[in-house]
Amino acid sequence: MHIINTTEPSLVDDYNDEFLDKVSDILQSRRLILGKYTKQLEDDFSKIYTSKNGILLNSATSSLILLLKYLNRDCGNVIIPSLNFIAVANSVQFSGGGIRFCDVVKDEIFPSLSEIKDAEDKDTVGIVLVDIAGERNPYIWDILAYAKNKGYFVILDSSHSTGLLSHQDILYSEIDAQVISLYPTKIITSATGGIVLTNDEAMADYLYSARHHGANVDGGLNNCEVLGGGFYSSEFDAALGVVMIKHLPDIINRRAEIAKKYDSVMLERSKIYAITTNKSVYYKYQVLCDSAVLCEKVKLQLNKKGINVGAVYNPPIHQQPLYKNIKGYCLNNTNDISTRIIAIPMHNGMTDNEVVDVVEAISKIKVA
Repeated sequence: MHIINTTEPSLVDDYNDEFLDKVSDILQSRRLILGKYTKQLEDDFSKIYTSKNGILLNSATSSLILLLKYLNRDCGNVIIPSLNFIAVANSVQFSGGGIRFCDVVKDEIFPSLSEIKDAEDKDTVGIVLVDIAGERNPYIWDILAYAKNKGYFVILDSSHSTGLLSHQDILYSEIDAQVISLYPTKIITSATGGIVLTNDEAMADYLYSARHHGANVDGGLNNCEVLGGGFYSSEFDAALGVVMIKHLPDIINRRAEIAKKYDSVMLERSKIYAITTNKSVYYKYQVLCDSAVLCEKVKLQLNKKGINVGAVYNPPIHQQPLYKNIKGYCLNNTNDISTRIIAIPMHNGMTDNEVVDVVEAISKIKVA
């Protein structure tokens, strides 16, 4: 049976020669870290996102840890949605902060300001907001206005939404930093890596230093004043990212084409619904089922046809063994929706025939 994977790296053979030319250049230069491709990838992201600074680290998780070490120096509590990737909660803990889980709006995947307020306490100092499946929280501006009034720092984790550029021109006046993951399955990849985007010059200087063991402005390690580590990415990783970001518009357009075909069949269905909006860059294509039981039935039917499907944060963080003993939260909406979402195949490696196969399989799903 031919298997259609839920996600794969967005690599095509056309990129091979571009990447291999850069690999050869790196090997000849003997500069394997923090060289010209690291700088180029940082500049490419800064230009696209209209931020003053782009800093490449070895992962989005490292990016979050360092940002939280910088912003949460008093180790206060940080509000995060539990419908989220566990790395966000781990980053809060690694940096010494406390976690305040917030719920989401009923039958939605994002918290509104109401859920943020329900989660805060007297020790709250910041919020990490999260883009999911390629789209942004529709309540973000209310939350940002409230955070500014309260003096909270805000980090926007955009690991799922590379290329989502709405309102970037004003976003950096409202948030402290934005993080983008370059993990293999993301919209573009550098194999490993994470980009921090910020207009805060002091924060950028800290990150440049902390990623390389506290190196000074000239890269020297004989006068370190910042606690740092080996959080840099390799030039090979950066070079792959440079190739990928060049093709970002084509990658996003292809995902939009696939999503449009999915939309056409989803509109004809009952009891299963597309919840991805037309403002998405379609990291995932999410399908919401009427019940958890139906969701399992849909998964089984698609799997029998060789179509792998994924989850969208099921289980949510607060149900993970590491965090299940944290008490004092009412996360009923998160508990409910996390069991009712599936992600159907969405990646640039899909052929037209595979897209047709998924569309036909969706059209024949039995929901009774």
